[in-house]
Amino acid sequence: MVRIFQPFIFPFILLIPLAVFSSEYETEVRTYKVLTENPSGFVEVLHLNDDPSKYVDISDILAGTTGVQMNRSGGVDSFSTVMIRGASSNSVDIYVNGVRINPLYMSSCNLSLLPDELFERIEIYKGFTPVRLGFSNTGGAVNIVTRKGRGEYYGLKFSYGSFNTAESGFFMSDSKNESGYLLSLYIRHTDGDYEFVNHNGTPDNKDDDVIKNRQNNYRNEYALSLSAGSRLSKYLRVNISLIPYYSSGGVAGPENLETKDAFYNSLTNIFSLENHIQLRSILNEIVIGYSNLYLRTEMNDELGELNMLFADVTDTSGIKNTFYLSPDFHFFRNNIVLKLSYSDEETLRTSRIKKSEKYTGRRKEYLFVAEDNIEVIKDRLYIIPSFGLKGINDDVVYSSGYLMKENERVKSDDHIRNYRFGLMFRISDELLFKSNYSDFSRYPDMYELFGDGVYIFPNPKLKPERGELFDAGFEFFHERLVLKFAVFNNKYDDLINFWQNSQKTIKSENIAKAGIYGTEIYIRPVFHRHIVSEMSYTHQEPINKSDIPSFRNKILPFRYTDNLYLKCGLSVYGLKLIYEYSYSSQNYFDAANFLPKGGMPERSIHNLNLSYYYRAWDLTFGFYIKNITDVRPMDIAGYPLPGRMFFVGMYKTFKPLEKEEKYETD
Repeated sequence: MVRIFQPFIFPFILLIPLAVFSSEYETEVRTYKVLTENPSGFVEVLHLNDDPSKYVDISDILAGTTGVQMNRSGGVDSFSTVMIRGASSNSVDIYVNGVRINPLYMSSCNLSLLPDELFERIEIYKGFTPVRLGFSNTGGAVNIVTRKGRGEYYGLKFSYGSFNTAESGFFMSDSKNESGYLLSLYIRHTDGDYEFVNHNGTPDNKDDDVIKNRQNNYRNEYALSLSAGSRLSKYLRVNISLIPYYSSGGVAGPENLETKDAFYNSLTNIFSLENHIQLRSILNEIVIGYSNLYLRTEMNDELGELNMLFADVTDTSGIKNTFYLSPDFHFFRNNIVLKLSYSDEETLRTSRIKKSEKYTGRRKEYLFVAEDNIEVIKDRLYIIPSFGLKGINDDVVYSSGYLMKENERVKSDDHIRNYRFGLMFRISDELLFKSNYSDFSRYPDMYELFGDGVYIFPNPKLKPERGELFDAGFEFFHERLVLKFAVFNNKYDDLINFWQNSQKTIKSENIAKAGIYGTEIYIRPVFHRHIVSEMSYTHQEPINKSDIPSFRNKILPFRYTDNLYLKCGLSVYGLKLIYEYSYSSQNYFDAANFLPKGGMPERSIHNLNLSYYYRAWDLTFGFYIKNITDVRPMDIAGYPLPGRMFFVGMYKTFKPLEKEEKYETD
């Protein structure tokens, strides 16, 4: 079992007033209160509510956003990754309160490990990363922000539903004299034993199809979130954030490869200490900061149920420390933001069965990012150039009896550069035009460069992926209508993909070029204050541009071409009835598009949510039906998705009547 107490000792030792970037920023693009948020960028901000019955995870929330695609390996709380505008999940950085949580050994981040109950909003940056977060990846970034204290109150939440899924949460908050905190506790369990159609590996032959229940698909989650802040002086404010969460459960295989005993344990701890120093001069603010990320996962497949060749019990752990400095200058219609950071990340992977096999990887990164927000015409025209430079130092030692390597050591030093030019023109108070051109690179992760010492073969000569990104569009904000439109044209060179290297090993290679063209539309009309309505639609053409004849001009695997999300409903006297519809077109799993039934089929999902808020008791009841029509498609690699689900819940808050606090700790 994972030992959960060790990673918490080190962060608490560092509870001293280090200066760090304050999270006091405004993310709604249309307000432009802080120019360093880069007004030319295409950004979506999703606010999470306290609906007690609407059982969702981070994947469900993101899935209805234009340009965003979620890939999942199963049902409730299953492994899930995000893609933005057709870029791979490795090309999207995930942040929690500004701390990057993509693991060093595998760039894609499992979003299912993040309990949605702890979070207040999700910020989605399409095709760029703001300077305050760091170096831009080739696909964009997602920043998930925890709830903050807003006066004195506390609350309780309970819900129960299909597959013996239960969750409960407790929230406690207080703030006074510009100091405050919020503490959240969260527990969730699901058996995950839903029915699915097992095709027995032959989707074209219906004669051997059987209805079965998922086995070994249970999951338990325990999470805590503490955010606190205090203004120590007129110029200085300190914020602290601590988020430990633990998850365990069975590891179920795809439809025709059932498991009974494979399981995992996972622990993550995110810590940050931040301080914002405000000045009254050309140097508007100085920011210095520290964050600590700890990850540990135990995968137990001792009986070889998932892979008979590599039956194992494997421990993988990683720890990352980051220090950064960010001054902000403002003079003569220029707002210049710099960020300098240093991070040291170490990963250890060991096998309990094959003692000779081990893997240790260490990466040091040096980062410099500069951005100038130039106000060419007051309150009308902004030009935003930016430049980033990242230095990478890798040191990997691994042993593998299978690959006939013993204490093999590989070192490498490299650097990558990023460029970006943005333009925003305010045509009127309601209408904005935006456009951006970027040249970004992504450095390979540890698995891609050095393998894992078991069956992923190393390739230290991999070149960084390169993305040339362009987008343009407008946003219209009116009391009766919100309309957003964008087109994008992204070109990628030296895409990194895993290919079979031998009968039992795989190896990463720079093999492909790609062009991804698309259109995004978001509409939110306001017919009446009691009517809820919105629509988002994405069309994209993710085309393989490689020189391989059988792949050229084919659709890139694991990417849809069309996605539609509709939401409508009524909200009257505390009663809210919301209907949701989502459609995703088919996507392929093979690069040659030869297997039309071997990919993810198109799907239409209908959801219905009913809730009632009783103001006198500060009590909310809810009822949620997910996937009304009982659609049961397969997801990535043959993993089945659940059908119709029902959930009920309640949410109770306790607030003093005299509370008039407006202060927020973020």
